[in-house]
Amino acid sequence: SFSFLTPTESDVEEGSLRLLLGDEVGNLHLLLLSHQKNKVSSLHIQTLGNTVTSSTIQYLERGMLYVGSMFGNAQLLQILENPEHNSYLAQMEDYVNLGPIVDFDLVPTAHSGTGGRSQSQIITASGTSKDGTLRFVRNGIGMNPYASVEIYGIKGMWSLKKGGDDLKGNDVFLVQSFVGQTRILGVVEEEEEEEEEEEM
Repeated sequence: SFSFLTPTESDVEEGSLRLLLGDEVGNLHLLLLSHQKNKVSSLHIQTLGNTVTSSTIQYLERGMLYVGSMFGNAQLLQILENPEHNSYLAQMEDYVNLGPIVDFDLVPTAHSGTGGRSQSQIITASGTSKDGTLRFVRNGIGMNPYASVEIYGIKGMWSLKKGGDDLKGNDVFLVQSFVGQTRILGVVEEEEEEEEEEEM
């Protein structure tokens, strides 16, 4: 991702452009591009510091910039004139992003909520790569089990549609993958039907 910095008077006079570039490991670079007569004359790049793996970079003003990420928290950063701890970046704000949730588990707690009901919390494996974290989500989480089936040795599970002209309908098949076999379960509408047994 990248973002153009607002050109200053000296940039216009010198014929240069400044860009902020973010790479796949979260490093933020400042690229100085000099041009003469619509031709690039020189390139100079400087690493400002490390931040989240950016999906978007938006330069605001007065050295402030917003770094949005699909892989971790978004950040509001200040570009410093002098480096601190080998970095020209200072974090001003941190905006929580739970996504992408790679996996999660529901963990009951020992405390009881209103009406004597036990409260639960979700532990999520959020983010990817160096921005991956474990998050605890407590407020507004509830789960009521309607049915449960003990299945051992399952390796994967996903749903499928019926096919044909019903591609926009609900999923009706549940595919279960085991080490030695694959099962396909179907949803059957409850209808009372009379079956006649044929005498042999």
